[in-house]
Amino acid sequence: MNAVPPTVHLNPAGYVIHHFGGVRRLAAALRVDPSLPSNWQRRRDKRGNAGLIPQAHHKRILELAAERGLPIEERHLVHGGKIVPVPEPEQAAG
Repeated sequence: MNAVPPTVHLNPAGYVIHHFGGVRRLAAALRVDPSLPSNWQRRRDKRGNAGLIPQAHHKRILELAAERGLPIEERHLVHGGKIVPVPEPEQAAG
């Protein structure tokens, strides 16, 4: 029997940051300060965007994703998406 791997749903900012390989890599691709995409993940009460990506960045993110062959579509910029999480390597006992 084939087991279906568990998935995790990420908000739009988390999904895009995940597929670009992190906040710094996304920021470098967009040519913006890393604080910008980092703030997209922050809660609103912490002056963030609560996982939402401002529409002004959608077109450029889609262009960059297409150039890099990343699985990011317009729907992911609004609704986020599912990923299969990679387990953290276990720490060696020492």
